[in-house]
Amino acid sequence: MKKSFFYLSVVSVMFIFTSCSTPQEPVVLKSSIDKIDGWGISYNSLSENKAHSGKLSSKIDSVNQYSLGFDDYLKNMKSDGITKIRFSAYILIETVPSSVTLVGVIGDGTNKPISWVGVAVKDKIQKPNEWTRIEGEVIVPENCADNIKFNTYLYSCNKEVAYVDDFEIIVE
Repeated sequence: MKKSFFYLSVVSVMFIFTSCSTPQEPVVLKSSIDKIDGWGISYNSLSENKAHSGKLSSKIDSVNQYSLGFDDYLKNMKSDGITKIRFSAYILIETVPSSVTLVGVIGDGTNKPISWVGVAVKDKIQKPNEWTRIEGEVIVPENCADNIKFNTYLYSCNKEVAYVDDFEIIVE
C-alpha cells in the first residue's frame, strides 16, 4: 500500500510540474496602417492609393525611402525571456525586380544596430502589383539593456514605389 501511495504521489507531482512549466506563449502584435497608434511617427508616407486591408497603407517612393513601421522597447513587448522576434508585412511593389527590403532591427537607436535583418523582396515577389506576405526573423541577444528597441519598416535605396500594410510581430 505504501509503494502504491508513493508511486501515485510521484506521478501526481510530475503532472503538477509539467502542467505548471509550460513555455510562455508568444506575444503577437498586429496592425493595419489604418490603426497606426504606436506604429511609427512619420505620417508623410500614408497613402490612400492602395491598401491590403482597410483604406490606408504606407508608401515608399522618391520622397520617402522609409515606410511607417513598428518601433518599441523590448521590455514593453514582453516582460522577459525574449529569444527571437518574427516580423512580417504585406508588400506590394510596382516594378520587378525590386531593391525594396523589409527590415528588422534590434538596437539602441544609434547607427550601430545590435542585430539587423533585411529581407529582399526581389527573392520573394515575382509579380508586380500583387500583395505578398514577406517574413523575417531576428535573434535577440541575451541580457539586453532596458534601452534596447525593436523596429521594422520597409526601405528602398533606389527610391522605388512600394506599399506596405498589415504588420505582424511575434515575440518569442
